[in-house]
Amino acid sequence: MILQQVWNRFTEDWKSFALLAIGPALGSMALSATLVVLGLITVGSSIVAVATGRYGYSDARVLGMLGGMAVFLLLSLVVMVIGTTLIHGGLVGSVVAYRRGETPSLPEFWAHAKRNFGRFLGLMILTWVSIVVVVIVISPVVGALPIIGLPLLVGIQSIVLVNLAVYPAYLMVAEELSVIDAIGTGFRVVTRNIREACLSGMILLGFSAALACTMALNVIPLVGSLAVLAATGLYGPVMVYYFAERFELLVRPSLGGSAQGPA
Repeated sequence: MILQQVWNRFTEDWKSFALLAIGPALGSMALSATLVVLGLITVGSSIVAVATGRYGYSDARVLGMLGGMAVFLLLSLVVMVIGTTLIHGGLVGSVVAYRRGETPSLPEFWAHAKRNFGRFLGLMILTWVSIVVVVIVISPVVGALPIIGLPLLVGIQSIVLVNLAVYPAYLMVAEELSVIDAIGTGFRVVTRNIREACLSGMILLGFSAALACTMALNVIPLVGSLAVLAATGLYGPVMVYYFAERFELLVRPSLGGSAQGPA
């Protein structure tokens, strides 16, 4: 069982998984700090003035504050896209390198983040477009179903994420595929082995549910918060490693042994 194999690998080499988690953790901290700085620069003075009662309301001041908020939202979107793309590219690249026997490190994470930025940006855009299309086309029908409508829609989104984002991300690094070729492989997984495609989506949903359940540990002072922090940090490396193993052991054979398929 793949899950058991991954668990055994994790318990035997947890230090490497911890190293794999450091890069994304520091990247997330840097991203959060950047957003805070942007907020202080664009709307910080207005917020302080309102909070202290020194804000003199006028059309010009209100428009100025709204303009600052608009600038903040726009810059935040750009920063979040760039930041999450770098983090994802570095994480997947580091996991692939680890599977090849390399030791995880921060310089390696950053090298993968820079090298994979362009392709992962394209993958992120196409993935979100796919999700939006699925939501627009399917949600009116699925959402109308009583009781099972919402869970079914969430399940479909998970299937889209695994087969059009997680597997393609792995292939772009492991086999140096282009964004289009990698996503094309994801479509082939769905068309050739719909059972495996659906099962992979449900497993991703299970990973997310397990992470959400760990949030209950926050009720335990200090120790619980540290456990949640550790679980959140390790979620990415373990999840990427699991689906890389699953692709090689279960998905690739259904594609005839080649991710790119026959010429």
